[in-house]
Amino acid sequence: MNKIHKFGYDMLGKYITVKLNVCLTQQNLEVLECTYKEWLSFYPGYKNRTRIEGVLPLGSQSQFHTDLQLAIVRTKIDKLRETEKSIVSDYMDIDRFIPNFDNPFIG
Repeated sequence: MNKIHKFGYDMLGKYITVKLNVCLTQQNLEVLECTYKEWLSFYPGYKNRTRIEGVLPLGSQSQFHTDLQLAIVRTKIDKLRETEKSIVSDYMDIDRFIPNFDNPFIG
């Protein structure tokens, strides 16, 4: 997109323009790319972020916003799990499976 367009969402006729920088894991990025490949472009940005640019029809903006928020939250969860795994293995010198105490019947 042109450099004069501002970041965020803007209205252009019957479409919503999108210009965002977000942190996403590869798995979450692939889901968004597959879902919105006709409308949006995804490419690497600075500081390990993903640049999202393009347009969306008026009716699909709310669904995209929901999907994007889920992807961002899932990315944060994945990063926290990696941090937990790193802390457990580095500081406690343990390289084993961490049980899930919330649901004892699952691994």
